Amino acid sequence: MGGLKSSPYRLAGLGDLITTATSENSHHHTLGRKLAREEAGNIAGEGVHTLEMVNKFHLFDTRCYPLFELIQNIVNRPVNVRQQIAGYLQHVYGL
Repeated sequence: MGGLKSSPYRLAGLGDLITTATSENSHHHTLGRKLAREEAGNIAGEGVHTLEMVNKFHLFDTRCYPLFELIQNIVNRPVNVRQQIAGYLQHVYGL
C-alpha cells in the first residue's frame, strides 16, 4: 500500500506503539485489557477487522505465523488467555 518497512522503527512508529500499549485512554489498550479479562463481547478495532479480512479472503496461511494464530485464537475464543500466552511463549521461545 506504499508504506515503508522501516516506519515502525522510527520515532513516530515507536511513539505510537508505546502510547497504544501503555495509555489507559488508548482503544487498543482497552481492547487488550478486555481480552486479558476474557471479555470478548462487543470488541472492535482495526486489528479485529484485519483478522476477519485475512480469514474471509484467505490472504495467507495463518498457520505459518504462530503469533498471528495466538492473537486470532484469543480474539475468537478468549478463554484461558494466560494459559494460551504461556503455551505460545513455551512453544516459540522455550520459556
